[in-house]
Amino acid sequence: MSYEKIFSLIHSLDKAEKRHFKIYAKRGSDGKSLKFVDLFDLIEKSKNYQDELYKSKLKINDVSFNNLKRHLYAQILKSLRLLYVEKQIDIKLREQLDFARILYGKGMYMQALNLLHRLKRSPEVSSEYLLRMEIVEFEKMIENRHITRSRKIKNRMETLLKESDELVKRVRISSELVNLNLKIHGMYIKIGHIKDYRDLIMLSDYFRAHLPRFNVRHLTPLEKVHYHQSYVWYHYTSLNFPFCYKHAAQA
Repeated sequence: MSYEKIFSLIHSLDKAEKRHFKIYAKRGSDGKSLKFVDLFDLIEKSKNYQDELYKSKLKINDVSFNNLKRHLYAQILKSLRLLYVEKQIDIKLREQLDFARILYGKGMYMQALNLLHRLKRSPEVSSEYLLRMEIVEFEKMIENRHITRSRKIKNRMETLLKESDELVKRVRISSELVNLNLKIHGMYIKIGHIKDYRDLIMLSDYFRAHLPRFNVRHLTPLEKVHYHQSYVWYHYTSLNFPFCYKHAAQA
């Protein structure tokens, strides 16, 4: 692992994050000194990364030191995940999906399905199409591999398959809109503002060729943001600032 990763990560932590890491790292240690915590302290107190100094202080060789850095990096990330699981909803949702996978691995298929069903119906998941699709695909896999009581529910499989098809369409539209935004932004970075009429025609043809077909009224708020941002870059590149402002106000 490069020293920049571990050094920048440690120096990005605030006081609460550092305190939480120390508590997390020392759990079950019975007060014993832990080398990766010692390395954390050494790096945290350093203004510049000092490889040889750390190895000397810790009395370890190059191989052990590299392993120690990787372990420390992983422990910091795990600590941050635990700290923010209740604060950042996407992390919490992913945690619930992880729980469902654990239950499935233990052979508790119905418990896994019930958890997936509750997770899918939570308001926070409604606009998270990729996560919803992952949940639905997991449900389909369980239903396909095992005989479950949910088969007795009327139109259960038909509803699940329909939901899967609709999510595929939503994910495709969202992805195409993000791609369009990135492509037209990249075009501006590449050529800058248009220079003449030929540039305008080239830009317009490029934009229309990559503009996905959809009903704007059916887009989600986030999809509308990507849609309008694409037009912002298009009109900005083509020097049409009034229309650029119009779409920026709606993004």
